[in-house]
This record gives sequence, C-alpha cells and structure tokens, in this order.
Amino acid sequence: MKRPWRFIRRWGGLGNLIDGDCTVAAYYHVIMALNVLNGSSFKKIIYRLGFRVPGTKFALKEYTAYLATLGQKPGPESGVAVDGFLNWQKAQGNVLGWAYVVPAGATLTESALRAALDNFGGVILAGDLTSTAYNQMANPWVLNAGDVPNPNLGHAVAFLDYNDTVDRIVTWGKWHAMTIAFRELCFDSAFVFVNKNDPNAQAKLKVLATMKAA
Repeated sequence: MKRPWRFIRRWGGLGNLIDGDCTVAAYYHVIMALNVLNGSSFKKIIYRLGFRVPGTKFALKEYTAYLATLGQKPGPESGVAVDGFLNWQKAQGNVLGWAYVVPAGATLTESALRAALDNFGGVILAGDLTSTAYNQMANPWVLNAGDVPNPNLGHAVAFLDYNDTVDRIVTWGKWHAMTIAFRELCFDSAFVFVNKNDPNAQAKLKVLATMKAA
C-alpha cells in the first residue's frame, strides 16, 4: 500500500522524551500516519510543513487521564500496557476494535507483521530493548554479541514501513530502523486497531474478526 506519511518531517516525541508514555506516543503516531493517508490535500500539506495533530499536550492529557483510571500518576517510570490503553480508547468510542497481530504468546513472524501493516496502515509494536540499543541509539538497531532484551527497558513503537532488510518505526519523535533479527528478538507483541474516523473502518473490522477467529 502507499505510505504518504514517509514525508512527515516532525513526528514529535508526544511526551515520551520524558515520561513513560511510549504506548500513547506509538498509538498517536499511527493515528498521524492514518490522518495523512486518509486526509485532504490541505492536511497533507500541513504535515509536510512540519505541523502535526495530535501534539504533545494532547497526548500527555490522554496519558494522564488513562493512568488516573489505574490510580497512577504520570512519570518516567509510569508505563502503559498496550492492550489496556486500546481497551480504554475503545470505551471512549475512539477505537472501534483492536486485535493482536498473532495471539499473545505466539511467535510474531515477520510475514504476519508486514501483512498487518499493509492491511491496517500502522502497527503498535511492544517489547524490551537491549541495553546497547537504549544507551547508544545506533540507527538501525542491530544485535551485538551477547545482547539480550532488558525487561527494565520495555518500549512501544509505531511500525510504519519496511524494506528487504529493516523494519522502519517512529519512536521518540523520529524515524528509526531495526534489523529483522533485532525486531524478532526484542519486539514480540504487535497490535492493530481501527480508528473511528477511518473511512475503511468496516472493511478493517472484518479483517479484525478474521484475525481473532484464527
């Protein structure tokens, strides 16, 4: 499928440069991609110039509101589970449905992940970074000898593009990439959702139903 969001200049950190709202940021980065895909020519121009909706203020408001339902407060250590946040968005009427790309605990194959991106226009990936990847931020993320996922470095990103050798994501407000081997080791959960404003919502909901039945 066409991915016109490749030209977005400024994704914005959406609060995740400080707080632990990586799930919220990933969710809204997918929304931004879908806004460009489905938006008017004017909206595409606005994004090309570097303006973006939603912004950090809005994302942090959502993050704070969701944590309040759990009796928690925002902060660098206050993470958000993807499934819980998607359920909350569904309860608000913003998400019509969501699903795991593969059942929880099953192996997330690269073919299934890329098919999900092609079908839904964006995927939220969740997993644990290696200490090397987190501390050095090399682009792309690769596996070095002895690297293992660090459970203290849980992270969620928006998976929005790929080529033969890497998966391309948006995280911490920028395009980033990781090798397939890195993704397979470090990001083992993937989620897709249907936004209420998606003009292809009904078709995507049918795909969701098939995924859940598998």
